[in-house]
Amino acid sequence: MTKTTVGKRIFIGKVFMPSMMDEQKSFAAANMEAENDEILQKFLADNKLDNKRAIMYAFGAESFMYWYGVVTEKPVEVPKGLMKYELPEGEVVEEKENGAIASFNMPANFIVKGFFEKVVNEGIAVYENPGDSPKPYFVEELDMDQSEIIGTWYLDQDED
Repeated sequence: MTKTTVGKRIFIGKVFMPSMMDEQKSFAAANMEAENDEILQKFLADNKLDNKRAIMYAFGAESFMYWYGVVTEKPVEVPKGLMKYELPEGEVVEEKENGAIASFNMPANFIVKGFFEKVVNEGIAVYENPGDSPKPYFVEELDMDQSEIIGTWYLDQDED
């Protein structure tokens, strides 16, 4: 795990509520729905993002929203049918792993809890409830060309 700084980025994709999780607590069906969405696929092709995907958990005080799509740093036109979320610049902790699109279908608690356990083991403080953080964003970005997933958690502005 490494600490680094990221600039402002934009998450573009589809949003799903926690009720969309299946009995294994994964978003596999939601992910498939997004992958089969013609608007998303056209957006990815038009913006040369075909081999990029991302998921995001945007935590709130009592729940979260799950996003599936792509992260970009460049300004793009967001088509009707997709949502846009502007991620702030700031310090983050990242971890790179080998992965594939199927990695996004793991149970949500496995993906998120496993990442946070690694963060805590590095001596980095995290909120017991991620929704209490001023930047409550956990993002995983997949580069299919590199078979690499980068997991990112936004740290508080005053974090050392």
